[in-house]
Amino acid sequence: MHFVLWFSCLVAATITLQEFLPGKMPQLLPAAQTFVPDFLRKKEPQPAQAAQAPQEIFVNRDKGLANFYRKLSGLRSGRVKRVRVMHFGDSVIWYERVARDIRHGLTKDFGDGGRGQLLMHTDWGVTLAGHDNPNKEGFEFIDIPFEHFNHIEPKWLPQVGFSGWTYRAPSPKLESVQKLSPAEYAPLTNLTLVMRSAGENSQHVRVTNLDKSPGATQEFNLPLPKTGCVAHEIEINPTNNLSLAFGDTSTSLSAGTSSSKKSAYLDAVLLETKGGVSYSTFVQKGKHMAWMTAITPENFDCGYKATHPDLLVFQFGINEGASIDWKAFGYSHDYYRKQMTEFFSRIKAALPDVDILLIGPYERLKKNGAGGWTTYKSHNDVRLMQMETAQKMGFAFFDSYAFLGGEGHQKRMIKEGTATGDYAHLNDKGSAILGNEVYRQMYEGFSGKKSGATQAQVAEMDAPSPILFNSLAFAYFFILVFAVAAFLNRIPFGRLVFLTLVSWYFYASWRWWALGLMLFSTGIDYYAAIEIEKAALDNRRRRIFWLLVSLVSNLGLLFFFKYYDFFAELLNPFLAKGNFFQIPVLKLVLPVGISFYTFQSLSYTIDVYRGHMPAEKSFWRFGFFVAFFPQLVAGPIVRATDFLPQMMKSIRHFWPNRDDFGSALYLFSKGLFKKTLADWISVNYADRVFSDPGMFTSLETLIGVYAFGIQIYLDFSSYTDMAIAAARLLGFNLTLNFNRPYIAATITEFWRRWHISLSTWLRDYLYISLGGNRKRLYLNLFLTMFLGGLWHGAGTNFVLWGIFHGVVLILERATGYAQKADLLRFWKPIAVFITFQLVMFSWILFRCHDFATFTAVIDSLRSMTWVAPNVDYKILAAVSLPYLWMFMAEKFHFLAGFLFQNLPAPAQAIIVYGMCLGIYRIFAAEAKTFIYFQF
Repeated sequence: MHFVLWFSCLVAATITLQEFLPGKMPQLLPAAQTFVPDFLRKKEPQPAQAAQAPQEIFVNRDKGLANFYRKLSGLRSGRVKRVRVMHFGDSVIWYERVARDIRHGLTKDFGDGGRGQLLMHTDWGVTLAGHDNPNKEGFEFIDIPFEHFNHIEPKWLPQVGFSGWTYRAPSPKLESVQKLSPAEYAPLTNLTLVMRSAGENSQHVRVTNLDKSPGATQEFNLPLPKTGCVAHEIEINPTNNLSLAFGDTSTSLSAGTSSSKKSAYLDAVLLETKGGVSYSTFVQKGKHMAWMTAITPENFDCGYKATHPDLLVFQFGINEGASIDWKAFGYSHDYYRKQMTEFFSRIKAALPDVDILLIGPYERLKKNGAGGWTTYKSHNDVRLMQMETAQKMGFAFFDSYAFLGGEGHQKRMIKEGTATGDYAHLNDKGSAILGNEVYRQMYEGFSGKKSGATQAQVAEMDAPSPILFNSLAFAYFFILVFAVAAFLNRIPFGRLVFLTLVSWYFYASWRWWALGLMLFSTGIDYYAAIEIEKAALDNRRRRIFWLLVSLVSNLGLLFFFKYYDFFAELLNPFLAKGNFFQIPVLKLVLPVGISFYTFQSLSYTIDVYRGHMPAEKSFWRFGFFVAFFPQLVAGPIVRATDFLPQMMKSIRHFWPNRDDFGSALYLFSKGLFKKTLADWISVNYADRVFSDPGMFTSLETLIGVYAFGIQIYLDFSSYTDMAIAAARLLGFNLTLNFNRPYIAATITEFWRRWHISLSTWLRDYLYISLGGNRKRLYLNLFLTMFLGGLWHGAGTNFVLWGIFHGVVLILERATGYAQKADLLRFWKPIAVFITFQLVMFSWILFRCHDFATFTAVIDSLRSMTWVAPNVDYKILAAVSLPYLWMFMAEKFHFLAGFLFQNLPAPAQAIIVYGMCLGIYRIFAAEAKTFIYFQF
């Protein structure tokens, strides 16, 4: 009681005093009205909104792309040999996002004209799809610098080429290797070079076909003009694997060639086939489209005319709105309009018959002071100004913002897994949705179909969730439950019935129909156990029959809801090959927590069958055991042999003493902090890496893997901490579920420390039933971990995760490594390190829900780029400090809990109050459900 008074006073004083602080100062705690339950808040009537006409997504498509469509028709009829498309954009097209999908559509329908523009060396963030360039650096790369953003005193950049960049080879010996996937590209036969002289009269070029051993080299000496640029198209031996070098390595230089080691300016290097659509992607990282007005008119005009594109695509806007909001260098709406008009006027002057397509920006959000996300004020203005400019100048405009759902689509797409966690970019899946739609409508225009209003399919993302421990709803719920349970302390049966009913309500708060499934399992196992006990002495077959009834009923429900669709989708492709009947996919909703309460209830009937405990005669007591709300939806998995015997003692005359209250307060506060930190790591880093691994360097991806490793531990263990705490306040003791798992020296030890209630359940009810150590040891280990992986979810990633752990367990047992790692103390730190890395690798399998994501993570790790521009000290601290705490000696963990429990109530209140301040400062914009709810 003293703690409650002190804590309430501290919180109330903070909320009251912060109302008088200046508006710009951050709040220490939420405002008072935040704590008012929703059902008590006054509902303001919402004005009826008039129905809006469907919005056109692809504006001026048919007129704006008419010339391009004529070129495509000529390509099909053979009148045109090649059609060139050049796609310019900022970071929204990193790794050829969107551009890749438009290119795939064009090359599939009109012929593969080749890779188009090449990169001389790998640059982080701009790798091209299906293109491996092992050169990490070496070529001189000249582009528009960020500091040139200042529009007040614009300056020409005479070295920069028409596209906003150019390359120079610093030495004739430096080669640029270009290895293209044959699955992505047809064999390349033509090399086009757009070059400008840096004092040379000619440029020596060496092209080596690396498909042959030794490589077959072709050499060319290409003349250069004194001013301006020149385009040379040369035929090369058909290949998808070649190297390029610029300069003569011989001692005697040909006449007229400069002895300078550096090459000419390489404004464009295009690899193409003899015919088809050549699609070039130019990524301008973090820049504005109109920055290209800094290119000199001579270089600008010459470059565009030399490459003679047939369609120019511009996809910018993600940075402009932020620059206007920040007023960087006095940037404004008016100057943005001025820059766009100047830029496009210069293009139309150089290429009067070339069509231009603008792909407008989608939504971009920024953090607000309360920890949430809000849109940049000027971001939508940028989109509308682009649409306005396109209309004035006769361009086609694709409205990404409207197509993806308008306001709020960025948050929705993050939840769907189609956008990254930075609230600014789409990932591969989201970009494919956008790119495929752009091309679909583009092709419809070519085919003569009218342009219509279209919008992306919007999934329902507001599905209900169980009452979350880290929500005010749970606080109100638990306070009410505790108060009524305390009032019924002298009425044991009334307290039992009340706690059972509120547990059922807790589960039904997710979906009412799911409660029916749990009651069905409860009823079946209650009756089956009684029948098993009756037949214990004289009828073995009857005992087995009722055990099978329990197993088939429980596992049948679990299989139907959790695995039916998975196996249907797995088998249908094979059935289709034989023209067999297709299994209907039902898109079933997985009842939350079904895996936990199914295993919990099954352990009871199996223990009764084995004679380890008598059957429970009271349906209310058994129903309470199955449904007890603290551990119902995410564990720990409670055994009937542990829970039922303590029930009669705990259900009556219980009131938490100082030790109970102190330990529960410590565990719940610790769990709440761990959950908040897990959500912060998830939103700010781990989800971003795994949703879009290609956008991160090797070091950043590695940190992302470690981030997920600590996130899943914090998330899952926080639930069990809070579950144990809530149960203890009501008088019940739940089993320990985690014991510093990452200090394990072997995978065998890891499973003694991680999700202990599941690992012991699998050991006692599956592994031992299969034969344990007595026979088929290795098969039993493999099957146990295989089924353990499948228990976690209906997905090949979970199966592979379980198989991986099973194989490592078998190797440890076969080699005796598990015993040796424990015996040799000097080896233990190395063993812990090895085990930690194995566990982290297994989390990659666990976290990647499709093979493409897994390979993208592995490819990112293999790229060996050891810089981390996306990682700051906050992310490093959030990821590393929990690991450091876990690796500290166990006595420090015990001491922290012991000291807190024995502090005076005012001191406890101050510590918890400080934790609340920290939690509020780092909490995510929305309370995220616990990871293990999905299992």
